[in-house]
Amino acid sequence: MSDSTKAALIKAMIQLNYQENNEILSDLYGAEALLPTTTEMHIGDFGTYIDSLIGLDQLILDKYNKNK
Repeated sequence: MSDSTKAALIKAMIQLNYQENNEILSDLYGAEALLPTTTEMHIGDFGTYIDSLIGLDQLILDKYNKNK
């Protein structure tokens, strides 16, 4: 993802926290607010364990990649 696309996505997601857009956030994600996080905060050590299983991370990605 390019830096400009990433910045645009982040900006759009942040806009969902504002009152006038909160209904969209609630309908799409069932959440009242979005909070900043990191991968480690979100999934903990799970990423590390997946990385240790050679090829499994790509298998998971391929499963959800509709282009393959």
